[in-house]
Amino acid sequence: MKKICVKAGSIVRLMQPFQPDPQASYQYQFGVVAGITASEEDGTQDLSQQPLGSVGSEVIIYLYDPELDKPYLDAWGMQALFYFAATEVEPVRLDSLSSSSRSIAVS
Repeated sequence: MKKICVKAGSIVRLMQPFQPDPQASYQYQFGVVAGITASEEDGTQDLSQQPLGSVGSEVIIYLYDPELDKPYLDAWGMQALFYFAATEVEPVRLDSLSSSSRSIAVS
């Protein structure tokens, strides 16, 4: 397994586009990491130092659109959290995204 570490605030690419609202046609391909979880049997203390994709790990993200430089907001105007298996995302560098994307606002 390739060792790739992410931490809160890291940008990840979803392996498959995700459509949070079945009524809308827009799909998200990126997210900002809000946290990482691990199963109890993993016994991991510092998840930011563990390889992404470790057995039992999940990544909690805010969906993000780098072209519009804004996060996904749900029907109530809140930034919804989504859980993905660590194997369903890969880290990306900010400079590999749109040149217009300079910062990411996540509340």
